[in-house]
Amino acid sequence: MNFHTKAITEDIIYRYAYGIQEVKEIEELGTFSYTNTNIRELTLIIKKGDYASAELLEKAKDLLGEDLTLFRFKDQDGKLYYAFYYDSIEPWQNPIVMDLFPEIIDENLKSA
Repeated sequence: MNFHTKAITEDIIYRYAYGIQEVKEIEELGTFSYTNTNIRELTLIIKKGDYASAELLEKAKDLLGEDLTLFRFKDQDGKLYYAFYYDSIEPWQNPIVMDLFPEIIDENLKSA
């Protein structure tokens, strides 16, 4: 496990109260520009389960700035989660998971 993946895994396990003890099969689904609009939209995309619409968000312009990455993973029981994290090129800053949701969410949100 590389440093980047380890930082994300530790952030998930220690900050979120979903009983996650292990993070497996991390799969990145897209990297986007770090903007207020993208933060808001990624949160709505995850809540609604409409992951395909993430393709409409502004993509990250380069690898030397700040970005948001949409990803999914499984916990120790095989339960699927979707999340996104913030990352900066700054060497002193670890990636930070900004929002995380179980795959199965409130069906009422999908129509919102």
